[in-house]
Amino acid sequence: MKISLKNQHLLPIMALGVSVVMIFASIFVSCHKVQKELSMGRAVRISELVLPEIAQVVPEEQVVGDLFNLNTATKEELMRLDGIGEVKAEAILEYRKQNGAFTTVEELLEVKGIGEKTYEKIKQYVLIE
Repeated sequence: MKISLKNQHLLPIMALGVSVVMIFASIFVSCHKVQKELSMGRAVRISELVLPEIAQVVPEEQVVGDLFNLNTATKEELMRLDGIGEVKAEAILEYRKQNGAFTTVEELLEVKGIGEKTYEKIKQYVLIE
């Protein structure tokens, strides 16, 4: 498409239009992926609807709504929590091995490497069963 000098003022509007189309395409693809996972009987994290590029699909037996069970979660599942990397996930598993099942979510604060900031980030995503 050839744009003359007198029509250059339309470039920002055209760029905005392209951006809007890309956003709608991304939303459509995300919704399709969520629908596919749900149709296969898998649990889908709410974050998939908002940030599909970083969302995780979790096996249904490890999820209650959008929560991880601290007493059954694997290292890989724990690492999906914000602020929990390999070292902290291993520390949680080691604490569970040494002390038995967690009895409260707040008990996470007793795990080496889990401080108040990390606890505040993840407490809403974990539970005890």
